[in-house]
Amino acid sequence: MSKTLKDRILEHFEPIKADIEALMLYSDAFKQAHLLLVLKDHASIASLESLKNKALFKKKLVDIKVFFYQELVNALDVFPIEFIQIQEKHALLIGRDVFDGLIVSKENLRHQCEFYLRSNLLSLRELQLKAVMPLNKVMMESLNQFLNVLDVCHPLFDITLKDHSSIDTILEAVGDVFQLDVSSLVYWIKEPQSIKSSDFSHYESLLSQFITCIDAL
Repeated sequence: MSKTLKDRILEHFEPIKADIEALMLYSDAFKQAHLLLVLKDHASIASLESLKNKALFKKKLVDIKVFFYQELVNALDVFPIEFIQIQEKHALLIGRDVFDGLIVSKENLRHQCEFYLRSNLLSLRELQLKAVMPLNKVMMESLNQFLNVLDVCHPLFDITLKDHSSIDTILEAVGDVFQLDVSSLVYWIKEPQSIKSSDFSHYESLLSQFITCIDAL
């Protein structure tokens, strides 16, 4: 029987579990696998040597972020989007839930969401001018970045979601709050192959409207 991703991860990390505060497997908006490794303290850093050159990382089966516990606590205001993704969509493999009792500030989340969306919009316009790829390709890349932000922004609007809500369900809920017509975005999410270069201006306008709404919170 072939090993699951979880089996492979545990095979590599069980030998150093004494140094681990937490090992969490989580997913992003696109169901891609990521690992959060929280080590107990700086004395634990030597244990990482045993993980070098493992196929798990060389073959890019999973991305990994490594923190010391106090670093993680101090970084709550720096990585609110990433930490909310982990809080909401993780499986605890080793150790304890290090997010238990920790609160991600709504203002920090709003700031990072706005920063990512504005950066996305600027990049969108720059790529349009450079004309290095077709506009529908530019739009698809931008839409993926937008969805990653949308996946975690619902706490800003006091939206309560069911477990495993789909990204289009989240988008429709946010659209209701802002009174935005998001039907085109929902369609593009479900049918990405349908995105055409002629949709570019409409998408750029929707992204701008969403930023304006975030800015007003």
